[in-house]
Amino acid sequence: HAAPVSTPEGTADCQDESSVVRTWWFEVGNQFTERAELFVPVGNGFQRMEAGQQVAFAETSIRRRPPTFPVTLLPGQRLTVYAAIRGEGVLYVGLSAGPPSWFEASDHLGTLFNGFVYGLLLMMALYSAVLAAFLRARTNLLYSLYVFCVLAWLMAMSGDLRLVLWPHVAHVEHWHVHVTILAAQLLAIAFCQALLDT
Repeated sequence: HAAPVSTPEGTADCQDESSVVRTWWFEVGNQFTERAELFVPVGNGFQRMEAGQQVAFAETSIRRRPPTFPVTLLPGQRLTVYAAIRGEGVLYVGLSAGPPSWFEASDHLGTLFNGFVYGLLLMMALYSAVLAAFLRARTNLLYSLYVFCVLAWLMAMSGDLRLVLWPHVAHVEHWHVHVTILAAQLLAIAFCQALLDT
């Protein structure tokens, strides 16, 4: 097993007490981190890895929304890794570690849940769009557009929109989130006005 301990200085000590080579994932516990860097001692220097909103998904070691880094531990090896985390305002971020299976199981459940929510919203939006086409109802059209914007906002918040559309582009999540939520709010106001006018 490994026993990582987070400290205020941004370091983590870990030791592999098994008899085999293991790869552990170190996760920064804030998915909205602008940039996270992990420095792993290698020989006389350090291996530098980076992730976060300022780094394109395609350039990260592991494509996960929370910045995640793979670290290989040799049998009985004790290792100290160093983290540098940047973000807006004051951040208190935990650094956790574990075998990839821990995080993959959590990611799988998250994907299933997100897929259910996305599918539900998509069906609602398409149903309203069909009603708008047949009934020529402005309220149904506005509601359909509103649900589409909410769907896009949820995908932006989860990082799925960036992963699917722009995996090679960095720092796009801010405007994804802001644009989609603003559009949803404006359409919600327009929908309510149209509904009250009917």
